[in-house]
Amino acid sequence: MKLIMENWRRFLQETANKEFLEEFQKIYEEWHDLQATYGTIHRGTYYDSEGNAYPPKEVQSVPIEDQPEYVKDAPEFYGRHSDHPATRRATFSQTQSEIDIERKLMTLFQKFADQDFFKNDVLKFHDLSYHAHVYQPTSESGLNFANFSREGYLKLGAIPGFTGRDTMSCHGSTTGKLRGQYGIILQGFTIFASRGDLGSQTLRTAHQKVREKYSTSGLPKRPSPAKVHTPDRIEWLKKRSERLRQRNIKRGKEPKPPMTDDDAIEVINSVILNSADVSARDITGRARTSGMIEEILLDNWTIEGWYFRTTHGERLPNPEEFWRKAYEIGINQPVYEVDADGTKREIDLAIYFGEEEEIE
Repeated sequence: MKLIMENWRRFLQETANKEFLEEFQKIYEEWHDLQATYGTIHRGTYYDSEGNAYPPKEVQSVPIEDQPEYVKDAPEFYGRHSDHPATRRATFSQTQSEIDIERKLMTLFQKFADQDFFKNDVLKFHDLSYHAHVYQPTSESGLNFANFSREGYLKLGAIPGFTGRDTMSCHGSTTGKLRGQYGIILQGFTIFASRGDLGSQTLRTAHQKVREKYSTSGLPKRPSPAKVHTPDRIEWLKKRSERLRQRNIKRGKEPKPPMTDDDAIEVINSVILNSADVSARDITGRARTSGMIEEILLDNWTIEGWYFRTTHGERLPNPEEFWRKAYEIGINQPVYEVDADGTKREIDLAIYFGEEEEIE
């Protein structure tokens, strides 16, 4: 840990986000030290040369007195989620110390983020065809989980002036293009943004007692400090880049300059603070041109529209049941049809589901 942090300090003077990284360093150290008190962060199941699976030899153990009350009430359910910071975050079973550190990270983001950029220049959308890594638990857990349905968003879209209080995870685009099979176009206040997955909470794992805890503020979603920037990966990334460079040299291609410490930080640091961060360089040294922001955490959000991707030969929007329900409910926002390259155009669902113009 000491060597990692010494290297980190040396790299700070070369990065464009020097102030952000200097303050993030302190937060990362605090998070790292806290996790060390809980034990080793395991990397999941491992396999031997014959393909036999083995559980981690060492896992974290969090003192029961530091865990939320509802965790103590359901030891069988939470037992399989308590040995790693990522699963504790996903299931709202973190300690208060973990929560406090992640709140510091979110406050730091607000200090440096260009909110005008996120509000005016980023198209924010929630991909309803995306399946979360952590699924809704079953009733066998003995806890009262709300029924999750994507059609539930349609009911929200029919409520005049609706504003979402639970933090929403969504994608962002600076080119106006959308991805995913179907989803929601949103507007709201950006509380964090990243080029990668932030490992935030999964809202469908929030049972009744969790919702009661956050009844006044709405359910939170917070980023993992380990997902933001891991300083121990800088040397690894430089070596990987050099292997790619040498391979191109052998193939007779014009070699790019060796990756510097500053280049490595630009690639690893996944935080999006402004427009320049969206086009930061990848491992090959090329600027990213997709204009996509992988994850944005959005508060006080409103539904601005809906979209679905068309596929050659399809006669009705997919999934048909969802869009038929949207037409029947009478959502208040425009609906867009998205073509193969992600460009949208507004349509009227009546051309598909209206009685007079129903497709034979």
